[in-house]
Amino acid sequence: MSVFDRIKRDIRSGMVLYTPVERSRFTVDSFDTEKVVFRVGKTEARIAVPKDCWDGIPNYLKGKDWVRIGARHEKAQRGTFEEYLDTHQKPHQHSHPSWASYVVPILEHLKIVEVDPHRPSKVRLNLNQP
Repeated sequence: MSVFDRIKRDIRSGMVLYTPVERSRFTVDSFDTEKVVFRVGKTEARIAVPKDCWDGIPNYLKGKDWVRIGARHEKAQRGTFEEYLDTHQKPHQHSHPSWASYVVPILEHLKIVEVDPHRPSKVRLNLNQP
């Protein structure tokens, strides 16, 4: 089953989660056949993460040990999970800096990844996932 299919099965609109390091609260706003949308921050800005991005994550992490999450409010550093996410940004889409902070908790909730929240926070594929 793809990551996106697991999200549609196990995640609900309105679900509240927390970022790995800062423990900032965010909400799963909605999802449809093409994306998952989060509401984040005090302004409740919306971040859309496309289906192909979610479904490519296991292949990106496969064979790697811990990968720095790299969520920053600037350009993603090379080799970080944030850089992987940035490659799935559509040219017309406004990307939110540090969107890895919102993707990782969904993956952890689904037991797709393990998270080391100590700075610098890291993620790796959960080899024991269901």
